[in-house]
Amino acid sequence: MLADLISIHTGCCAVIYGKGPSLRTDHRSIPDNSIKIAINDAGYYVDDVDYLMMHDPIPEAEEILSRSYIKNPDVTMVLPSCSVFEGISFVSLVPPEADVIWYTKVWELPRKQSANGLWAGSSTTCSAVQFANLIGCRQVRFVGFDGHGTESYAEDWPLLAHYANPGDQKKTYMRTNAVASGVAAFYCMREV
Repeated sequence: MLADLISIHTGCCAVIYGKGPSLRTDHRSIPDNSIKIAINDAGYYVDDVDYLMMHDPIPEAEEILSRSYIKNPDVTMVLPSCSVFEGISFVSLVPPEADVIWYTKVWELPRKQSANGLWAGSSTTCSAVQFANLIGCRQVRFVGFDGHGTESYAEDWPLLAHYANPGDQKKTYMRTNAVASGVAAFYCMREV
């Protein structure tokens, strides 16, 4: 249950991984003992992921979850319990032996932390930032949120490459906005 994770990583740094080209950079600047939270297919690209988050059970979700679990067998999947996309639910897609924490998507920005819900916002990034706050992280770093999608190295992202278009300014803005919204949610949730 989500409530069981409250403050489990107090004071740690969380690194949230998107899927932009900066994933190919050197990650030695990431603090030791950082909590790694991967979003979507970053879960099968990044080593030693602690948590994998997805918002929607898109048709590729089963393969993304499976590949992420094979690469990171100790990963905990943090998934919305009620998400359905084209009749598909995460409940039927998760590898049976995987550790899963289910949560409820909250659609309005909450003023205090819910025991079983995460703010959906405009993307999984919003939920990931709030999740980092819930588990006690007081610093969040973003890797792979550099305004590009999977199109620039589709050989590494065969599953979701068709969702991004090179040079699409609207998608770049949406990614930037999602990160900014997530950061706002993080600071809103912090105790003063």
